[in-house]
Amino acid sequence: MSMPGVRWLVAIALLAIATIAGVRRVDANPALLPMDDPTGGARLAVDRGPTAISSDGRYVLWADEATRWGRSAPMLTDRSTGEVVALQPAFGSDVARPYDLSDDGRYILVSVVPADGSPIRFERLDRQTGLRRTVSSLSEETSPQAYSISADGRYIGLLSVSAGQEPNVVSLGRLDMDTGLLATTLPFPGTVIGGRMMTSRTGRYTVFVELHGTTKKVVRHDWQTGERVDIGTVDMPFRNMYTAISGQGRFVVWDGHLTDVETSTTVLFLDRFPDTATDVFVSDDGEKVLFAHPDPLVHNDTDVNSDVMVWHRSLDIFRRVSMPELGVQRGGARAGYVMSADGSTVVYAGEDPSGRYSRSWWGGPLLVAALDEPLERGVVDAAEVGEGYVLLLANGTVETRSDATSYPSCVAQKDGSPAGVALRSGERATSLSPTPAEDGYWIFTNIGRVFACGAAAHFGDLDEFDLAGEVVDTVATTSGNGYYMVGADGGLFAFGDATFRGSVPEVLPGVTLDAPISAITVTDSGSGYRMVAADGGMFNFGDAAYYGSVPEVLPGVTLASPVVGMVASPSGYLMIGGDGGVFNFGESVFHGSLGDRFNPDPIRSVIVVDDLTGYVMFDGNGQPFPFGTGEQVLE
Repeated sequence: MSMPGVRWLVAIALLAIATIAGVRRVDANPALLPMDDPTGGARLAVDRGPTAISSDGRYVLWADEATRWGRSAPMLTDRSTGEVVALQPAFGSDVARPYDLSDDGRYILVSVVPADGSPIRFERLDRQTGLRRTVSSLSEETSPQAYSISADGRYIGLLSVSAGQEPNVVSLGRLDMDTGLLATTLPFPGTVIGGRMMTSRTGRYTVFVELHGTTKKVVRHDWQTGERVDIGTVDMPFRNMYTAISGQGRFVVWDGHLTDVETSTTVLFLDRFPDTATDVFVSDDGEKVLFAHPDPLVHNDTDVNSDVMVWHRSLDIFRRVSMPELGVQRGGARAGYVMSADGSTVVYAGEDPSGRYSRSWWGGPLLVAALDEPLERGVVDAAEVGEGYVLLLANGTVETRSDATSYPSCVAQKDGSPAGVALRSGERATSLSPTPAEDGYWIFTNIGRVFACGAAAHFGDLDEFDLAGEVVDTVATTSGNGYYMVGADGGLFAFGDATFRGSVPEVLPGVTLDAPISAITVTDSGSGYRMVAADGGMFNFGDAAYYGSVPEVLPGVTLASPVVGMVASPSGYLMIGGDGGVFNFGESVFHGSLGDRFNPDPIRSVIVVDDLTGYVMFDGNGQPFPFGTGEQVLE
């Protein structure tokens, strides 16, 4: 098959079609450690998995496999001492199922199936006194479905279902166990419906889904003031309405979004939660979101299991938590998982076909992942500055290498006072462009804010605009008196002496791209520019010549890793993949690629030698990979 204009010096790794389009960045996987059972000399084996974890990750509440008691039973592990406490004896012949616990491990919330056949009820067990207290339903007409307990054990969040209605109409309430006072959400303008109700660890806030006609709203209710905040609207089946709220109630997760209620900002990090999710959790600082997903969201996920995943907000990366280490994997699509409120620890139920870690085929081990281990540092861009080069991190930090100069004094707006780079909640740095004289640089963020550092002048930004797509790449004009910003949707924004010559939304109005734009380059004349998409699609404007694209030469092919950068020459261009593979179009000079050399951290940026005799790729940890004469950049 003949493909004009394409040199078959393409990295073979890019041609391996094994993953879905749109794979996100991923950090190295956290280490896993099974929790030991010192009393039995074997690994802990669970039925359904962990149900709760204390804010600091010390206490884990879980259900034992049926072999020990003849039925599933609540268990508590103190990870600081290794002590495992069987809670079933406190309930005698009644069957208890664990739900939640207080941070000090003193109070345990369980559902109880009485041995005498009376209705199921919820109880709070005080481990210190042995006292069992019944938690009442909201009314005689409703049945309990889900409950949660505050960090201090005082407040119980109630959810009761009205039987025989579709969708399920539920009542929400909060019970003060100290005073016996029961507060309810009703009456509300809409009807509270099924989904995952979550109460904050302070017990002050509850997040739930409310139905108004055909519109479903995510709502945060303040039990102290009675105030309600509408977080957003959703369009998804009732069974997928997973929500989470941080301990102080500031951050709410819903339908793949994370909302900072304090700043009224929302970030979309996932299209939506799938049917295979069983729960969603968010850390108190809003930095980590835990969920389960069946698709390969990360580049090294090649199995078909539904994995436990963590999204890191400031780095905008997905991290696969459940891994086939130790001969185990997540124990099925409905296996439980929990994350501590401080975001340091994840515990999930694994499966163990080998029998090495559990007592029987029925239960698998509890696996612990430590998320406070060193992460990928979040390098998002690299550029030559002075006699060296700099690395830009997602948090706005600039690190220098060799004899590069950094410019900590930056201006965040026209006529603004010099200051450092201060990012807002949900904001992250995405691109750095040096001035032609290399006496300064611009730092750009995903929301279109600009920090002009050193001698770089501020020509304006997008701070007041509601963008259709986040800013993903930028480039300065050849004069240094302007710059371009490009959005993921192909929107183009020109400032200073930069000339607007068209954008994707302008030439393809109403069209949604098959893959987001990932990079932009300007022609040597300054009279044109090119945008490349993550699937290798190419969009040319002004005098930028077209030499081909991946969808043109490989129609229907899904890349093994998305295109993250571009190297342009007067008569061609190279496309750089996240796995370090290279696509060569026109007469651009190919100097090499990572090929089949596996690198666990995806490529983020590329620096080109001025005379085009080489280039250097950089991964998310700032590790350089030089090709051709690229070594001179690193000297």
